[in-house]
Amino acid sequence: MKHEFDAADWEQRLSKALKRLAKAQEKYLQDYWSVNGSPTQYSFNGKDETPFPGDDYCWVYNDALVAKSAEEREYYKPLIEALAPVRSLLRAHPGLASVLRMALGTEAVQVGVVNGETFTGLAQIISGLMARQYYRPEKKFLWTAGELSSLLLLSS
Repeated sequence: MKHEFDAADWEQRLSKALKRLAKAQEKYLQDYWSVNGSPTQYSFNGKDETPFPGDDYCWVYNDALVAKSAEEREYYKPLIEALAPVRSLLRAHPGLASVLRMALGTEAVQVGVVNGETFTGLAQIISGLMARQYYRPEKKFLWTAGELSSLLLLSS
């Protein structure tokens, strides 16, 4: 029996998983900055205009996912556990599921835009979701998940 995709349920579950990830990741970002340096802070007219550190989050996610030694895996365990449901839910969306099965591997997606294309990975998509949340005045992951779902459903 084939089950139909329930976008509202997927959005709810992704929203909860992103919220858990947001709590789990902060320690790792701070540790990443202590080793690699914090991003440059920008202000304009007394207002903080520092952009969201999306690339830094992406590096942290990738570092956790490729941890080799037992010590690294133990250090990243809480982050890996928080990333797992987000990655699983992204893979379960019909708009991503079919392209993630292509020859690029289970983490890579080819994104086509007018007159060009690029490759991206789940870590970059997750970082993008965190950035979208950062710039939202109401700070609700459910709206961010809903936007992604709508976009993915259009593409499929």
